[in-house]
Amino acid sequence: MIDYDSIWRTQDEIRTVVNAVLGECIWNLSYSERRMAIELELTVTLDDDAISNLCCQFPISADYDGLGARGTKIEFAPPKQKLNALIFTSYFTHSKALNPLFYRLTCKQLIISI
Repeated sequence: MIDYDSIWRTQDEIRTVVNAVLGECIWNLSYSERRMAIELELTVTLDDDAISNLCCQFPISADYDGLGARGTKIEFAPPKQKLNALIFTSYFTHSKALNPLFYRLTCKQLIISI
């Protein structure tokens, strides 16, 4: 079940940070059920340093998501999704060093236990 109250509060925090750091430049701030993440698109395109500075200001984990139709996109994903991505990245990075079948089973057990 999706906790919309928590999502709305998080979106308010995100909007407050963006307005404080960059001024009013939000093009879109919405929750994507498909990605299970809050997506932010700005009306401006930021360079790497500005993106890093902005992402450090948020109270939750933020990742650069590329360029959208209007400007820079940033994603705020829940911790479980980030952990799953880390596990799969680790699997593909280390699969040659370990027995792939054992490692694949270990990854599935970790994801199921989360």
